[in-house]
Amino acid sequence: MSCDAMLLVDALREPATTRALDANDWTALIAMARAEQLIGTLAERLKSESVPPKVAEILAEARINADYQRRSALWEAECAARALSDYPGKVVLMKGTAYVAADLKAGEGRHIGDLDVLVAREDLPQVEALLLSKGGWEWVKEDAYDDAYYRDHMHELPPLIHKERDRMIDVHHTILPLTARPSPDAAGMLANAQLIDSNLTVRAE
Repeated sequence: MSCDAMLLVDALREPATTRALDANDWTALIAMARAEQLIGTLAERLKSESVPPKVAEILAEARINADYQRRSALWEAECAARALSDYPGKVVLMKGTAYVAADLKAGEGRHIGDLDVLVAREDLPQVEALLLSKGGWEWVKEDAYDDAYYRDHMHELPPLIHKERDRMIDVHHTILPLTARPSPDAAGMLANAQLIDSNLTVRAE
């Protein structure tokens, strides 16, 4: 592991280690955090630490951006819930959106990209049809070969993008490709998911 990476690991693990950093160390730390899309998480970890003024500005901006991402992710989840309101099955939020929806520490400052959801594999046609007809999503790239590959071998549908909001949704039916050696219990994940809002759920630990 590089020295810059260790700076980031140490700062996230024990924020007090940043008290000994000089200007060059701070430059390296901020650059590494940005490169790894962990600048928001770092900003949250260092909330109680005294940092140089310029660093404080950068971290304050990162917190604002992380909060915007959190609100955008929750709104995107709500939009998906509305589109799937006629779907009787469970829609399980995954990854970053699940963390912030469940108000978990892992979601604090987290960079959130696509909306990832998990539904029963046998329900994929219904979920897909509702997102396309009611939600305003469309295929990112229509390609017969890619489409067949996703449906026959992967753990999710081909990605969809919203035509107005330009946000992507990945609809999973399990968490690993069908060609992978491990075979996660997707049915168990759905069965144990807990309702948090509307028809959305998160995995129970």
